[in-house]
Amino acid sequence: MFRSVKAQLFHWLFGTALLLATLVISNTFFARFLTAPMKRDEVEFLHSAWLMHAGARPFSDFFQHHSPLYLELVAGFVDDAYKLDWVLELRLLSALLAGASALMAGWLAVVSVRRHLVFRPSLAAFSALLFLFIVQSFPVFEIRPESVAVPFFLAAWVAHEGAIARRSLTVATLCGVLAGLAIALSPRALLPVAGLMATTLLLGMLERNNYQVKHALGAGITAVATGLGVLLALSSADDLMQWVYRFSRHSRPLSPLFDTVSVSTIAWLSLPVIPVLFFAYNRVRKQSLLAPIGVLLAALLGLTLEPRQFGQSLSFIVAAVVVFHSRCLGQFFSRLHLQQQPSPIPVIITAAAFFFMLVWHMHLLSAGARVNSTPPSDAWLLESMKPGRTLLSSLQARTLFCRRHAGHRVLVEPTEFHPICLADASYYWRGAQYLRAGTLQAAGITSPRYQPVIDIERARPILLGPDFLNGATAAERAEVDRILAKDYTRSGWAFLHRDITVSDQP
Repeated sequence: MFRSVKAQLFHWLFGTALLLATLVISNTFFARFLTAPMKRDEVEFLHSAWLMHAGARPFSDFFQHHSPLYLELVAGFVDDAYKLDWVLELRLLSALLAGASALMAGWLAVVSVRRHLVFRPSLAAFSALLFLFIVQSFPVFEIRPESVAVPFFLAAWVAHEGAIARRSLTVATLCGVLAGLAIALSPRALLPVAGLMATTLLLGMLERNNYQVKHALGAGITAVATGLGVLLALSSADDLMQWVYRFSRHSRPLSPLFDTVSVSTIAWLSLPVIPVLFFAYNRVRKQSLLAPIGVLLAALLGLTLEPRQFGQSLSFIVAAVVVFHSRCLGQFFSRLHLQQQPSPIPVIITAAAFFFMLVWHMHLLSAGARVNSTPPSDAWLLESMKPGRTLLSSLQARTLFCRRHAGHRVLVEPTEFHPICLADASYYWRGAQYLRAGTLQAAGITSPRYQPVIDIERARPILLGPDFLNGATAAERAEVDRILAKDYTRSGWAFLHRDITVSDQP
């Protein structure tokens, strides 16, 4: 009797703790994805999508140096040339993809654990929450390619495990296709995919398992062929080589490892070294840990090869670390030889709380989506478009500004300040700083189609950002200062053309 009451008390306490953890993590998660201000890279992809909706093509019509597959995906959401409601849809998509990735991380955590063990649902819930908690610290699931590439990679990993378990060449092919799409979305996925397949190939060779060898080779070749095929279908090989590869390699000076990704962050994410040492002397088979180790090492290698590391550089490292931590925990509990019937309650609690927080934040979002009925001045709109403003207020200000100045041109830096739905005064949306100081020459691009100095006087943009001349020479600055003094008025964070009425009051 006492043992039964004790067990019931434990389950109630565990369920309550799991519910609270899910609510807290999900609340900060959705608050970030559905209301947080737009980041620099998000504005870049959104403006590229708007240009593509108008018929422009990346590389040939406007400056870009990212994979065209994600740009095509984002452009599919644009449904109004001068209204930005579709941005909310993309933010919501990113949040849902993060949730799907968390579910797949939970499945990968338990797939290597015997099915009759009681802790499997708890392990899945732990893995999913760990994934959601970690990704909040990095720009993985913003409006950027990794937000789609990571779930495609995790789906390929799930198919990989299924193919190994079923010895199915069909599922292995599916794994390769999904991995190829992840590579086409983000080149950062190439080395993690290679790490997953190399680990499988090595293990198959050591154990003389012909299927694993065939699976690794077949899925790997399919992934590379799919990725290249999709990219070449969307753009020319020359453009891909020049802008996605060469320019991205030379757009910033080579920097030492951890230049912008802190040593403490890498050290914290590398904590799996501890359970590795713990299991090193154990006779229990470690095959389930080899795959995340291979992915982690390959992703770390990719990080060292990047000319400059950013938070998104850790996208695939996060996935590998979560699976590794969770599988190590599963290995530990499997040694307890628990034989009770597993309960689905932990998974149900986590999924229900996550869905509840999604509905709640969507309600808050819709309640705050009210447009000011009084037509504000341009100066007031520019103030509301400042970097750091909440997503809704920023989108409302941008929408009003775009409708008022439809057809006009802009040149804006910093990027977060860009109205998104107005044309540029040049082929590229970002000031000349990327295309100066020998960047094109260092990248081996001998015939650039972009000029580093913009003919502002000819283009007559309606709006110029305050930092668009970063990297300009003294002579260029003097010329632009002359144009600004004659034709533009400083208004807050920007320069507005003098023939536009500007007031300080809404």
